[in-house]
Amino acid sequence: MRAFTLSLIVICLLTVPWALASEKEAASVPLGSSVQVTLPLGTIQISYIESEEGMVLEAYCRGTTVRAQRIYLGDGKIALKYEASNQGFSTPSGKVNAAMIELKNGSTIKVKRDQVSPWVAKYGEVYLNTESIKFEVQ
Repeated sequence: MRAFTLSLIVICLLTVPWALASEKEAASVPLGSSVQVTLPLGTIQISYIESEEGMVLEAYCRGTTVRAQRIYLGDGKIALKYEASNQGFSTPSGKVNAAMIELKNGSTIKVKRDQVSPWVAKYGEVYLNTESIKFEVQ
């Protein structure tokens, strides 16, 4: 009976994220195509650091840390690319000469339409969903 219960729990856990997505999202985003993390409300720090894998970004917000070479920050509809490379730290507004940027809770990021990507459009990428920041496309 325990093995059956455990199997049922595993099956339910695997199907819950799929069931929570709308039908349109489910049709357009294959399961496992990208990593999506919902950040808690608060100020977001994105650090440019050297690691064994090379240069990476580390995004931190109230106890949640995500590390990747490239992250997309957005609101679930649009995404802005942040990237670490040996050439520097790239943000939607260009390269920055800083080890860390801080995006304050309640702030607005203004971007041009050509700097915006659709949410979860790239296979294997990391998407950080936040309600702490507003995005204004000009």
